[in-house]
Amino acid sequence: MNTVAGQVDFSYRRPSRRAGAYTDIVPPSMVRAVPDTLLVIDTSGSVTGEVLNRLLTEVTGIIDGVAGPGRRLRAFCCDVGPHPVQTVRRASDIELVGGGGTDMRAGIAAAMALRPRPDLVIVLTDGETPWPERRPPAHVIVCLIGDGGHAPDWATIVRIPADLSRRVPARGES
Repeated sequence: MNTVAGQVDFSYRRPSRRAGAYTDIVPPSMVRAVPDTLLVIDTSGSVTGEVLNRLLTEVTGIIDGVAGPGRRLRAFCCDVGPHPVQTVRRASDIELVGGGGTDMRAGIAAAMALRPRPDLVIVLTDGETPWPERRPPAHVIVCLIGDGGHAPDWATIVRIPADLSRRVPARGES
């Protein structure tokens, strides 16, 4: 379930489609690992509607990049506490709930309590929140929108410009 066809690694879980051409050996197939990914979206009062729209734009890119077409991701909104988990295919499927204080410690703890536990947790936030002191068992990427806010040292940090006009063009774009 956590692998798809791709040209990244060899696997004997599923024989190669060329297996019929061989009589004495079973060649491996090529696979690509797909991490079980969970999105934690900051919906606290400090996150304005404009910032939330910008975060949802990033969600579309995350779903396309991590899950791929037709796959689903788990996501939940978090302000002072986590809201129910949603299974989504598109950013427009996410029901944004919340609007109170902010505590990403509760969101990350809820993510680690899920079964199956995610391999990757992506937190989309303005960074105006307390963070857990210790690294959780899953890898955590914190997407900070704008120039403010902070994230813990144990997380991988990605800065997202709040203004789309400051976006760095992708390779091949002008």
